[in-house]
Amino acid sequence: MFLKLFASCKVVQGFRQSIIVDVQRGGYFPIPNSLTEVIKKLEINSIENVKNEIDMESKEIFKSYITFLVNNEFGFITDHPKNFVYSDYCLSCELSINCILELNSLDVDYEKITSQLESIKTEALHVNIYAKTNLKNIKRFLFHIMKSSKIKFVSLLFMYDETLNENDLLKLGFDYPVLGQTIVYSSPFEKIVKDNFMKVHYADKKQTTCKSCSIINANYFFCNSRLYNESHHFNTCLAGKISIDAEGNIRNCPSMPQSFGNIKDTSLEEALAHPNFKKYWNITKDQIAVCKDCEFRYICTDCRAYTEEPQNIYSKPLKCGYNPYTAEWEEWSKNPIKQKAIKFYGMENQNL
Repeated sequence: MFLKLFASCKVVQGFRQSIIVDVQRGGYFPIPNSLTEVIKKLEINSIENVKNEIDMESKEIFKSYITFLVNNEFGFITDHPKNFVYSDYCLSCELSINCILELNSLDVDYEKITSQLESIKTEALHVNIYAKTNLKNIKRFLFHIMKSSKIKFVSLLFMYDETLNENDLLKLGFDYPVLGQTIVYSSPFEKIVKDNFMKVHYADKKQTTCKSCSIINANYFFCNSRLYNESHHFNTCLAGKISIDAEGNIRNCPSMPQSFGNIKDTSLEEALAHPNFKKYWNITKDQIAVCKDCEFRYICTDCRAYTEEPQNIYSKPLKCGYNPYTAEWEEWSKNPIKQKAIKFYGMENQNL
């Protein structure tokens, strides 16, 4: 008998521990590295052969590992292993264009925005609104995006307003299927609510400028096949990304220093054609210091705008408080290693 993992279950080994990423169920599950080693052996050996190789004291642990994998539907027992070929990720991955749009309100020229996004075949759109908004304006914006573009996914970020209750926000996911996530900042509480159509994350942090973004924590992990595959080939934050900041400047993302023109006189197509625009697109987590040893590297975003060593494009993201060598989280802004970078980016007085 052989144990085979389901195709949707991916094992990622870190320095201290591993995780199983289930891209179908959209979750991840920590496991010890010893189980990862057992899974590797079971890929090419029968359960009986692996069991015979280990010492008597480890046989009960081995048995519990098999039970854990089967009972949690990460794998299954079969007598015909050649019928099931496990593929970790696609050897080739098609990159999609995604855009960040910074707005001071939703009172904008929808026609101009959607025509520009369509010209570069944008598939995903994230909108930062540095103000409160209302349900009517959100619905009007989403209606126009669905009507006038081929965008497949939209996420919104805006300031907390007690008049917007969570049921109304969740219902937006049903009424406007293009909307998959909403982040409500400056909330009086920290909370995540979701249903089959939408995820609403209430964050107590302020988000008044782009310097407030790029925080890495488990709430922002995405366990899906697209990100998992893409992360092996490209940078999970900047690849395929283009942004228009609140002043109309076109950048890789609003936090990056270099501008490639202004939307008033430069098209998104022209900006994408600039020889330096794609400089960061192919930097993967397997090339980045510390991240390459992290078990979360294929489900995590990766900020290149703010790094621990500002002049090093392969440095760990500044706003990450996870240590894969201890498997522990800490408040990143209190770490003494990061203080020089915080000062360099002028974040001393920011609400971090």
